[in-house]
Amino acid sequence: MSFKPFNFLLLVLSGILSLAGPAYSALVHPKDDPDVAPHIQRKYFELRQEDRPRSDMTELQARQLISDFFDFFKLQDEAANLKIDLDWGNPYLSAHAEMRGAASVVTVWGGFLRAPGMSPMILATTLCHELGHVIGGAPYQTIKGAEFSTEGQSDFFAGLNCLPRFAHAFPQYFSDPTAEVQEICQGKNDCASTLSAGLATVQFMQKWSFVSYEPVSLKSSAPEVQDYRPNYYPSFQCRLDIFSRAAVCLRDRNGKCPPPTCWWPQERTYPPTEGA
Repeated sequence: MSFKPFNFLLLVLSGILSLAGPAYSALVHPKDDPDVAPHIQRKYFELRQEDRPRSDMTELQARQLISDFFDFFKLQDEAANLKIDLDWGNPYLSAHAEMRGAASVVTVWGGFLRAPGMSPMILATTLCHELGHVIGGAPYQTIKGAEFSTEGQSDFFAGLNCLPRFAHAFPQYFSDPTAEVQEICQGKNDCASTLSAGLATVQFMQKWSFVSYEPVSLKSSAPEVQDYRPNYYPSFQCRLDIFSRAAVCLRDRNGKCPPPTCWWPQERTYPPTEGA
């Protein structure tokens, strides 16, 4: 999702959603959220170990999940040049991908994992999103030095490809679907894993954000876009729409899966035949 330490948390999977943590029926400004307010420092979120943030994620749990994720995709030769770094001591909220020489490096900072609401399912979604930046394919960003798959494409890869496979191999990291998710997915496990994880991650991102306080919903859709913009973050609702579209495609398995028009203009061919 690329969760970067800007003035707000942007997220995989950017950057996602809670079924694994609390359900957020109403959103407030971070300074009015008792979970978030103690950790606002100069419009950054800073979660130091000594402040004992109320997250259920321990360093041991995070390292085990990251190890399982890395080994799973490494064995399938899909991430031959991938490296995942966990900097538990870093207090800031960030997970992001970058190139270091020939290696693609995904970095996760400790403040991100200590944030109240974090869960194994959200961490798995974040890793899937960041892997999507590396191997998710076109369309690509056009930022010099950051020629990765776009944020929307990384979410779409996470939902369609990475999450269902990882959930099948490691179901212990995924929460049971809610009744709403079960109704949408009609008993299809791949759909439920993607939709549950996507919803939980987007809700988590929205909680730790200075951006939007209109709660995302599986019953809503973000507005259509007319122009393709390779270097922007879709809205939180659009990111949920991307995961939702992936989940429905996994449910129906009819061979066609166009992305939602909140991210990809309807008149454009998908997937694109070139990088743009």
